[in-house]
Amino acid sequence: MPAKLVVIGIIVWEPDSDSTKSIITQLTNVIRFQKCDQVDGFYERFDSEHNVLYLLLQHDLTLTHDLWLRRLLTLFLTSNHIYWLFPRPRINIDSIRLLRSLQSLRTPLKELCKSLSPTLSFVCQSPSFPTDQLALRFRAHLDGSVRSLISPIASDPAPLFTVPMLKPMLVSPPIPKGKPSREQSAQLKRFHLIAPSIVQAVLSRPNSSLYNSIDAWRISSSTVHDVVSNKVPLVVPVMATVSRLFWDNLLPGIVDSAVRRYVDLCPSGSYGNDIHRVSSDDAIQYVHNSVPLHVFVQLEPALRLQIDAIWTRSGRRLCPAVSLTGRLCTHSFHRVPGAEVPPAYGDLMERCHSSGFSTMCSCNCGRTQQSLPDPFDIDDASKCGLSLPCCESSHIASSDEWHYHKSEGPPQGEVSFQEWHVLCDGGKKQEPIGIIFEFECDSGHRFIHNVHDPLAKYVTSAESIPYAYYPPQDVPLLLKCHECRYLTKTAIAHLRHIYVRASSTPPCFTPQIVIRYRRPAQPRQPNRRHANSRETDDNIDMIADMSLNGLALPPLTTVSIAIPLAFRSSRPGNRAFIPDSSHELALEQGVLYYPGRKSSSIIDNPDIFL
Repeated sequence: MPAKLVVIGIIVWEPDSDSTKSIITQLTNVIRFQKCDQVDGFYERFDSEHNVLYLLLQHDLTLTHDLWLRRLLTLFLTSNHIYWLFPRPRINIDSIRLLRSLQSLRTPLKELCKSLSPTLSFVCQSPSFPTDQLALRFRAHLDGSVRSLISPIASDPAPLFTVPMLKPMLVSPPIPKGKPSREQSAQLKRFHLIAPSIVQAVLSRPNSSLYNSIDAWRISSSTVHDVVSNKVPLVVPVMATVSRLFWDNLLPGIVDSAVRRYVDLCPSGSYGNDIHRVSSDDAIQYVHNSVPLHVFVQLEPALRLQIDAIWTRSGRRLCPAVSLTGRLCTHSFHRVPGAEVPPAYGDLMERCHSSGFSTMCSCNCGRTQQSLPDPFDIDDASKCGLSLPCCESSHIASSDEWHYHKSEGPPQGEVSFQEWHVLCDGGKKQEPIGIIFEFECDSGHRFIHNVHDPLAKYVTSAESIPYAYYPPQDVPLLLKCHECRYLTKTAIAHLRHIYVRASSTPPCFTPQIVIRYRRPAQPRQPNRRHANSRETDDNIDMIADMSLNGLALPPLTTVSIAIPLAFRSSRPGNRAFIPDSSHELALEQGVLYYPGRKSSSIIDNPDIFL
């Protein structure tokens, strides 16, 4: 006499958790499930050798509550034994109410179609137990259940939702040898206490039998599926409505507890995003452990918005703005004057950002230094009060009145202009100009950095050049300050001024200045031109929007070219400044064309060039 068919149902609750993922992976490797044609949403595998049919149903959050309950009801009516996989050793109240609702539907449906009365086992993850070992134990218990059901001496299945006393109802390993935490012990103890009460709450005593063949089961399951889908259109929606009403009454208390938990975890004063994120995640996890997954998914976005509003409205939220020098704003969350803000933040206090720090910076002509607030925006940095009355009066109109602030320490020797040559008329070197590159750190230290003459290694050509020409020359924007080299915050000095003294005979002018951002240098490839060549500068990411064009000068006139603060203190995209050597200032060829050695475009009284 052939063995009767045994139908094993497997319900996966929260299939995205680590423990259930491990079990599903091992099951799919051993039991190769395929989509079931008789019932939508089910996966099946028929073991013809042992005459066992495995059914897999995973909780899909994209399904409506009504459709999920119908599929769950179909599985309970067409299986001999059901394993319910939970990711944690806890069965919430919603699961208990769901089991009771399924039991109340069994009697009326049994009169409409032939149905089975399955036994039920809960598979849960115990604290501090590897998920792979849990999967192995579950697989062993599953094989044992199949052997007991197909045994010739096996009795009829036990009543609905009950497990025989000789069989383990909870498939979970014991607590490991190491002493568990108090919370882990309490969780496992609560589950062992509540699991028998769940089973006793849904006891019933129907008569049931096994199917003779897989064909008979397929015919019966199709009938059950049709009955559940069409004959009971009112019962399942009522179950869903009752469940929603139940959680509507319970959720306010859970949300209030989560909010109090967040407030207790946070400090009493202002705090930043890191503390807020850790505390809010803890409160969200508390709710996740208290409600079923489908309720949590709907509740989480609103709860996060509520916690964020508490953080912002209570005045505890620190302003997240970071200055161009990498310092945080010390104010609580606020609005910035003139900036657009969302309507939800319209009633916040309006104030400017402030880090509490200030930097020393020289004016455009270089004669005066003043303290400037830490800038938070490129536009604000460029608009700082760097143009003073001394700059407007052009005190630096001649080389004799040129003013230099010498800082003690750097081995720079006597202050003197470097000589730079210019090409004009057939590639001949003309009378040199004088040039000085002055650097300044945030503490106010100023020093000179020498840059080689770009024509020192330049090979002239015999062709006529109808304009004055400087070969390209790269100059660093950042250097280490020798005065404050032990202070990491202010150890970087920025190129602040380029002083140019015109030659005694025209034409004479300043070089064109282009500020650009260069990627870190790559290993030099064979047969490749030097990186400073304009034809091979393929590692340049950005050329600044503002370039400083060459300026024609009267003979023996000194001019100060002030480098804008924005380019000294920021990266492309208005991001916070991180000191490195990737900023370069390129002195390009001049842009002023001359018909000959004499030019009518020379200006008589140049202003300070910015």
